Amino acid sequence: MIWLTFTAIQGFRLERLFRRPPKTLPLAIVLFSTAIGYLCASFFIGFINAVSQLPGLLR
Repeated sequence: MIWLTFTAIQGFRLERLFRRPPKTLPLAIVLFSTAIGYLCASFFIGFINAVSQLPGLLR
């Protein structure tokens, strides 16, 4: 998920938004993609857990 988010953010080409891109922009992209990727992965793991416990609730 983190790799997928990283490649998606790179597809936006954030460097074009700045006349002179900050030197820390690559680090910000890595940190932002790590945070978003972690949140997405946590969501999917929680969703899979909820779906797997659904038959027990219906009994």
